[in-house]
Amino acid sequence: MLTKVRKKQLDTDLWIIAGVSLLVLVIYTVFGREIDNIAVDTEIPIVLRVLFMGGIFQFGIAGLGITIVAIVRKERFSDHGLTRKHLLPAIALSALCCVPDLLYNLFAGNVHTWLPFSDVQTTAEALESGFPENALAMLLTALFYLPDHDPAVQKSDLVDPRLPQGHSGKIF
Repeated sequence: MLTKVRKKQLDTDLWIIAGVSLLVLVIYTVFGREIDNIAVDTEIPIVLRVLFMGGIFQFGIAGLGITIVAIVRKERFSDHGLTRKHLLPAIALSALCCVPDLLYNLFAGNVHTWLPFSDVQTTAEALESGFPENALAMLLTALFYLPDHDPAVQKSDLVDPRLPQGHSGKIF
């Protein structure tokens, strides 16, 4: 049973997450052209641009709100079931799930080289820059873009208790 105190805490947490994400989105919406100009300005070192774009905007929209909530509530990832236990089997089974898609694309002639973060605006330039800038820029890109789904587990733990008991997860 969800107590009034816990419900209020969940509401507050969800408002913090939504507020922070929306604030970052509004900043990007208002200053988008200037922000994009910074992202492509080759006068600025690539590492600083990756920090700017990934650290402020990518992480700001996807993870900053839940990070603030976790710090305020003194929570750890393990509180939400995210542990290193069975990490390698989980990675192997996740990779195994990609095999049918790979085979389909292989037989359809759609296989091309795979480039991690190819949709990230700074990736191509980061790869072209010299060492150690390229390595640092790609590590920062991974740092900001890979953990996007970890906060989803924490957000789920905030939303699930608010669903009616016996809710099957089916919307329709």
